[in-house]
Amino acid sequence: MKFLATAFTLSLLGGLTQAWDLTIYRTDGKYVHSHGTLNSGCVTYDAGFELNTHNVNKAIFAKSTFAGTFELWSGRGCTGAMYRDDNGPHNFSARKVLSYKVY
Repeated sequence: MKFLATAFTLSLLGGLTQAWDLTIYRTDGKYVHSHGTLNSGCVTYDAGFELNTHNVNKAIFAKSTFAGTFELWSGRGCTGAMYRDDNGPHNFSARKVLSYKVY
């Protein structure tokens, strides 16, 4: 009986802490997908990463229990604020994206 109660509690908690998803689309249709459950902090793509040399024109963000906003940055270390929004699909003029933040 304890096992069933524990399993039920864990499944309930898992449903309450859904993960966020951020997919960033390049102008050539390729994309990069990131996900997590808590705030991401500043994430800078590695040198040579495919977004460093291609423009981006679309992002799709699915919020989580603990994170409902995303930001895209044109520079490393989250410098050069470029775009900020919340849940859903977003189209914008083609630009380079080197960093992102989810919170």
